[in-house]
Amino acid sequence: MDEALTQEVKVTLQEVIKNTKLPDSSTFETDAMRAVKFLMHCTVHHAYATVEKTFDKDGFVKPLVLVKAKLRFKSGKSTMVRTVIDGLAPILTQLLKTVGWEDELASHLERLLRPSLKKRVVELEGEIKRQIEIIQKDRNIAKKMRDGVQEIISQEVNKLKGNLRESFKMLLRYGFVEEDAISIWRETICQVTHDL
Repeated sequence: MDEALTQEVKVTLQEVIKNTKLPDSSTFETDAMRAVKFLMHCTVHHAYATVEKTFDKDGFVKPLVLVKAKLRFKSGKSTMVRTVIDGLAPILTQLLKTVGWEDELASHLERLLRPSLKKRVVELEGEIKRQIEIIQKDRNIAKKMRDGVQEIISQEVNKLKGNLRESFKMLLRYGFVEEDAISIWRETICQVTHDL
């Protein structure tokens, strides 16, 4: 990393710390320098897709396909590896969050440094996109993602069925009958249809 960029990171970080009322700490400077150095010199090791659980606004489990890129930076005998999620946030923001920075602080520093890092970020994002194009063309990966989505849905349905079964057991003790279940089923269908 050249001296001009090093100085810019230091000055920008002090401005961020002052504006966010955080204590002046050398830890922040060390983290910022490492993250920027990593960004400037890393290579894309590979990209891959995963299926993970997320929750919608009502708290229901939903499958989410994420495309991630594994970035690698070799310095002397040590190799650092970081994983970023495509489309989640700018790369520098994600790198800073991996060392424990809060989103607001990481985003603020990234915005201020964006003009100076733009050329490198465009190169890195281009490398990531090329890797993503390769995995998008792979039918085995697409099938694996579809299977993963279906597995998460099946797990959630089975869990809910189990909960329903336990609720029925309790309701039966209070005289709940099949007609009551059918009535609730129909009311629920009407409610769901109305909410759509």
